[in-house]
Amino acid sequence: MNVKQWTMRALALAMAATLVVGCSDDPDPAVDAGEDVGTDAELDPDPEPDTDVQDGGDEDVDPDADVDPDVDPDPDVDPDADADPAPELTDVELITEVLARGFCEAAYTCAETSSEAAFLSTQLSRFGSLEACVAGGDQWLSLIGFVGPIDAVADGRIILDRQGAEACAQALTTAYCEGPQSEGPPPECEAILEPTRNEGEACVDNEECTGDLECIHEGSTQCYGTCLDPALANACGDEGVCQPWEDCDESGESPTCVPYAGAGDECTVDGDECAEGERCNYGFCEEPVVVELTLLADGEPCSQGSLSICAPGLVCGAVFDGEGQLDEEAGTVCGAPREAGVFCADSSECLFGLRCNDEGVCADLLEDGERCNSDLDCASGTCGGDGVAPVCVAPLTCEVPAP
Repeated sequence: MNVKQWTMRALALAMAATLVVGCSDDPDPAVDAGEDVGTDAELDPDPEPDTDVQDGGDEDVDPDADVDPDVDPDPDVDPDADADPAPELTDVELITEVLARGFCEAAYTCAETSSEAAFLSTQLSRFGSLEACVAGGDQWLSLIGFVGPIDAVADGRIILDRQGAEACAQALTTAYCEGPQSEGPPPECEAILEPTRNEGEACVDNEECTGDLECIHEGSTQCYGTCLDPALANACGDEGVCQPWEDCDESGESPTCVPYAGAGDECTVDGDECAEGERCNYGFCEEPVVVELTLLADGEPCSQGSLSICAPGLVCGAVFDGEGQLDEEAGTVCGAPREAGVFCADSSECLFGLRCNDEGVCADLLEDGERCNSDLDCASGTCGGDGVAPVCVAPLTCEVPAP
């Protein structure tokens, strides 16, 4: 999966859940309670002398000697000695944190200078803070469908090199702050993803295949592909593999390699056939327009779809009076995400993990089987069913066969 795919997967799937801005698209360790032996402990200036002197004790100690309140009574006592050590993250927890931190850092630090980061900001500001955004990564990464590396690590299709985790997170932030510059995930992230799938074995992404093998999906009706030598796979075109400047066109009787479409050429909605750096807009490839965004402060008027967005940690929400009546004259303003029980007009105004219910207040998400109006209503992130009476359902998962 290349950087463009990493970016577009996250952005495109998130776009389906909420409006886009612009023209385009700890646990805290438990601490055992103990006596205060630190410098702030209350000292009795006139302690009673110990009448039972033990062998080896100092019988000449003056019980009324001045006690220096600034001296630790027992410098060898570690006040944190009873604190439980923070548990080490599992590989799945660590890769989740790496992805969440990379994206959240970009969303909360460079939204004003990067359109990619700005879009992330409009989605992740519902957490209200960078720290909460990172901590909630296991929720929002799954809801926008960006869990490929996480699932691969959990399934053993990728082995995580924990030593490079920090470098990968920083590289992801840089990629979104500066915009994708090259094919493939950031090198720092490729370096920590060790593939385990050999030729002929099932896979989902290229990063799972060893050596020069690629995960070939063409012609497969499954949610997974197969690790194959691209030169021998005959996946597309007479040579079996398309050149870097070509796209695999599967619209005809047999897959054919064709040059990527240039600016002005027709394209489909996903825009995969557009040349790198271009996008498909209303059926035609075009170079993205550099958009200068303005970040709005708390209390400033805002509107969806404008080139001004609320600063990271703020959302654009409707104004209500004390009786819960919508103040149409006030319009919408930037403000902190709303907690449970607070008036709202849309789920995008509520803290992440809450929805705007039929009574117009932020409330808990719905469980599977409950009636829903959109994916944002459901804890599973999926509102489905027969279309007549949609209910929250579990999201579809891809069962990848073991070797």
